[in-house]
Amino acid sequence: MALTTGRYLDSITSDTASLAATITDETLDADVPTCPGWTLRDLAHHLGEVQRWARLAAVTGAPPQDDAIDPPPAPGPDEARALQEWLTSGARALVDTMRDLDPAAPTWHPFPVPRVAGVWPRRQAHEVAVHRWDAQRAVGEPGDAFPLAADFVAEYFEVIVPRVIDRDGRTPPVGRLRVRLTDAGTEWAVDTTERDVRFTASAAADVDLPELTGSADDVVLALWRRQPLPGGPTSPLAEQWLEFGGN
Repeated sequence: MALTTGRYLDSITSDTASLAATITDETLDADVPTCPGWTLRDLAHHLGEVQRWARLAAVTGAPPQDDAIDPPPAPGPDEARALQEWLTSGARALVDTMRDLDPAAPTWHPFPVPRVAGVWPRRQAHEVAVHRWDAQRAVGEPGDAFPLAADFVAEYFEVIVPRVIDRDGRTPPVGRLRVRLTDAGTEWAVDTTERDVRFTASAAADVDLPELTGSADDVVLALWRRQPLPGGPTSPLAEQWLEFGGN
């Protein structure tokens, strides 16, 4: 159910700016509870490097070398402002590049789905969204909502789960699950009874399946292990999926 490239790129721009706004001289060393062991500085470095890496991968059609990415600013008296600028300039370059690429153009990415350029804006939009939320929580803010939350849930099952299986050799929960987003009017069925993960629009016959149910934002945060699903999992199979988690 991928959205338009423009919506993903607008989200990348907005969420990167919101994350950058959390960075001050006073918050650089703040712990990020939802990314154990990281400070806000670490989180910003990670995101800026990932965005630069994704842009180069899309342009060159190959995994970038580490030394091809311009490094984050060094610690110093002007580090916070420099880090904000480094973040936003990297996001701007990513967005400008992706806007010029045909989403159907062949390229390289590390996910076991068709290797076309359109995968990158979607993945990067959701990457920055969850880390923007992490950063906001780290500085005592409640964490903004996820405007693309329903698509974030879909991408989890369509892209992230196959990636975790392919990269880590992990076995997903086995069975058929109904995923229902109560505030989005959206339902899907996830079927892992065969070799592949099948993720399809839910049909009337799926109403008796065990469910993973909640608002779109709550399901995003639970699947990515940011916070428990309010009220807890609605079925044992849902609990297994929440334990499976993201990458």
